[in-house]
Amino acid sequence: MKTKPAKKDAELRALLKKIVTTINRSDRNAKHLWDILSALRGPDSGNGYNKTRTTERIRHTLGFKPSMFFTDTDPLIYDSELHTTIAKEEGDHFADHIASAVDALKELGYLR
Repeated sequence: MKTKPAKKDAELRALLKKIVTTINRSDRNAKHLWDILSALRGPDSGNGYNKTRTTERIRHTLGFKPSMFFTDTDPLIYDSELHTTIAKEEGDHFADHIASAVDALKELGYLR
């Protein structure tokens, strides 16, 4: 017997549908959303220091609670030196996700 989804499940399903719909539009907002979502995951290397300097600070910039999801409250300062370090230690793929997310956050007014 199929069970009826709980109200919270319905809310999450609606949110996911909105995210997918936005990304499928393939416009500027779709790109920005994809870039930011990709950067929220963090590096897969297990390097907590790099995650703190990038992903956790992006989370804080967006308003994640400091006690949730490993969020660091120091300001995000992503420059060419940090990009080079992240690319060397985590790979170009992750560094490019972070750089794209930073560009999107600047354009949206979250960062200077």
